[in-house]
Amino acid sequence: MGLLLVVASGLFGTLWLQVSRANSAELARIDTERQALPYLRALGGLTGELVQARTAATAGQTVPSMTAALVALSDVDAKVGADLSMTERTAELRAAVEQVRADGPTGQVARERYGDLIVQAGSLMQSVSATAQLIADPRPQVRVLIDAVVIHTPTLVAAAGRVADVPPPAKPNASPSSDDVVQLALARHDLTTAYAGLTASVRMATETGASNRFVADATRQLDQLQLRLALLTTINQPTSTTANAASDVRQQTNLFITSALAEVESSLSQRVETLTQQQVIATVTVIAGIALTLVVLWRTAVPGRAASAEETGGDGADVASVSVRSPTVDARELLEMAELGHAGQGVRARPQDGADNA
Repeated sequence: MGLLLVVASGLFGTLWLQVSRANSAELARIDTERQALPYLRALGGLTGELVQARTAATAGQTVPSMTAALVALSDVDAKVGADLSMTERTAELRAAVEQVRADGPTGQVARERYGDLIVQAGSLMQSVSATAQLIADPRPQVRVLIDAVVIHTPTLVAAAGRVADVPPPAKPNASPSSDDVVQLALARHDLTTAYAGLTASVRMATETGASNRFVADATRQLDQLQLRLALLTTINQPTSTTANAASDVRQQTNLFITSALAEVESSLSQRVETLTQQQVIATVTVIAGIALTLVVLWRTAVPGRAASAEETGGDGADVASVSVRSPTVDARELLEMAELGHAGQGVRARPQDGADNA
C-alpha cells in the first residue's frame, strides 16, 4: 500500500511540476513583454516629434521643443532600460538628438540629419520589440499589432513628413525640381504601402479576436488617416495643406499606437489569468488524485482483513484467547476403574493344563 501511494504521488507531482515550470516560464516572458510596451509608446512619440522638427528645420523655421518626449523616454529607460538591455542605445539616441538640436541645421542638411535620427529611433523600437520577444509572441493578435506599431506607423509618419518637407517651387506655377519629384514619388509610395500594411494588421487583429473597442477605435483612426493620405498624395497641393495633413497623420498614428498597445496589454493580462487558472487546476488535480489513490488503496485492503478474521475464529479473536473444551468424565466411573485395577493386582494367571496333567 505504501509503495503504491509513493508511486501515485510521484506521478501526480511530476504532472504538477511540468505545468508549474511551463507556466512560470511563460509568465516571465509576459512580464518582459509588458516592460517593453511603455518603451515603444515613448519611442513612437519621439519619432513623431523628430518628424515635425525635420519639417520645421528644413523650412528654416523654429524647431519645436522635444523636451517632453525626451523626458518620457528617459523615465521609461530608468525603469526598464537595464532589464531590456537598451540603456546604452537610448543614451546614444538622446545624445544624438541633443547634438542636432544644438547644431541647428536647416535646409537639406536638416532633412538628412533629422532623417538619420528618425531611422535610429525606428531601429531602437524594433530592437525593443525583438528583445522582449513581442514579435515572437504565440498569439497572432499580439504579433500583428506590434508589427503595426513598430513597422507601419513609423513609416507612415516619416513618409508624411517627407511629403511636407519638399519645398514649394521658387516661382508660382513652376514645376518642382527633378530631385523633388523623385522625393515626392518615393514618399507617396511609402505612404500607401505603410497604410496598406496598417490596414492589413488591423484586419488580422480583428480576425484573431481583438476587442470591439479596439476595432472601433482603429477603424475610426484608419478612416481619418485615409482622408489625410488623399491630400498628401495629390499633386500640387498648397504647402499649408500638406503641412496640416502631415501633422494630422502624426496625431492619428499616436492615437493608434496608444490603442494598439492597450489592446496588447489586455491580451497579455488575459493570458496571465488563464495561466493562473491552469496552475490552480493542476494543484487541485494533484490533491484530488492523491486523495483518490488513498481511498482506493484503503478499500482494497479491507476485504483482506476480513478474510484473516474468519480464519482465526470468525470474529477476529486471537488464537490464544480461544478456550479448549475437554470431554466430561463422571467421578463414579473413575472410582470403579480404580477398584478393578486394585483387585486385579492379586490375581495370577492360571497355568494352562498340559498333556501330562490330563
